[in-house]
Amino acid sequence: MPRSACSRRSHDRAPACPRPLAQRHLVDADRAADRVGGAFPVLLPVGGDPLRQDRQLLHRAGRVLGLHDPGAARHPCLRLDRAGAVAHARRSSPSRGGHGDRPAALPGLCHHVAGRPQLRRRAVHRRAGAVSERLPVKRSAILAAALVALAIAAGTRGMTGHMAAHMIAVALAAPALALALRGSRWEPAALLASPLAWSVLELATVWLLHLPQVRMAAGHATVAMVAEIGCFLLVGTGLWSAVLAHRGQAGAAGIGALLLTSMHMTLLGALIGLAPRPLYAGMAHGAPWGLGALEDQQLAGVVMLLVGGASYLLGALAVLAGMLRQGEAQAA
Repeated sequence: MPRSACSRRSHDRAPACPRPLAQRHLVDADRAADRVGGAFPVLLPVGGDPLRQDRQLLHRAGRVLGLHDPGAARHPCLRLDRAGAVAHARRSSPSRGGHGDRPAALPGLCHHVAGRPQLRRRAVHRRAGAVSERLPVKRSAILAAALVALAIAAGTRGMTGHMAAHMIAVALAAPALALALRGSRWEPAALLASPLAWSVLELATVWLLHLPQVRMAAGHATVAMVAEIGCFLLVGTGLWSAVLAHRGQAGAAGIGALLLTSMHMTLLGALIGLAPRPLYAGMAHGAPWGLGALEDQQLAGVVMLLVGGASYLLGALAVLAGMLRQGEAQAA
């Protein structure tokens, strides 16, 4: 059976028949579509014809990638793509020798480009949401700074003013600062994660700085008073930060730490308030309302007993309530 010239082997030494120009263009288009389709496998099937638009396939692919959202249809690429769809279909119709059984490649790429403005808008919304999440952190930091300034101003008003500054630092400014530092690289819980360890550290700091000799030295120097308030703020922030990091089912350690702090604050306040003689007699010169040394000391003990003990007790109850709610949600 005679073989055609186009099917001869290479040993026949007959030149291969050149492909028609239209066929070479079709092969080049197929290769280009294969290269582009490798980057977008959902949109561009292998072997796609760039001159043919399969609307159903493009609609399904656009639905998968979310390219049919409001705004994508107004993109110039999509408008041009739809405007030329009829012309492409006419030029590639089977009656004119086209290849109508092949899906589109380049029109799908236009659909992908058309969805980029919508994706950019979503990214802007995500950035706006992140900014709104950071706003409470900034407010907490500003509140903590204002409370520290108030504590420094109150620290010069005798023993009662000192105790008020102490309570402002550990019960108000410290939780606000812990909330502001939460999730950042400056979070104290990242350095020491145990709430009980922070509670013991705060116990040692508070009792040491309330020794009469240390308190008298800090009461007569502004720098020492600021350093003292800074120590209270540091250990208080560490404790609240560790408690916030152990919320939920892991909050039992935080509850224990807060209860321990509440008890030792109550005990120290009772010892100061019930002392039969003035322990901080040298601080009575700035006492409010003209109080004497013993009355100033007794009022300071009441402030520490009520504010210090109650604030940490309420914090422990709040953590316990969160644990109970989470347990009920998991049980449901």
